[in-house]
Amino acid sequence: MKNVATMHIDIALTKARGKIYRRVLLRTSYREGEKVKHKTIANLSQESDETIEAIRIALKNKEDINKFLTAVADALKLSKDCLLELFMCL
Repeated sequence: MKNVATMHIDIALTKARGKIYRRVLLRTSYREGEKVKHKTIANLSQESDETIEAIRIALKNKEDINKFLTAVADALKLSKDCLLELFMCL
């Protein structure tokens, strides 16, 4: 059996004392024997919806970097050249 880890965003809503809380985690899933395990990479709960969506798009398009850059640029309403320039500054 091939061991493949996949990364995804896990969102959960919980209600406590009449208030709704949202938990957003960047996680990886992998198999350990017959069991599927999860490891939390980052807590994204405090990040903006735009940032979370950009990460989701990046994960969905990780195999095709050009498609990824176009999707992120569209999500952030930037030109691809502007986005590349922004990445170069990081």
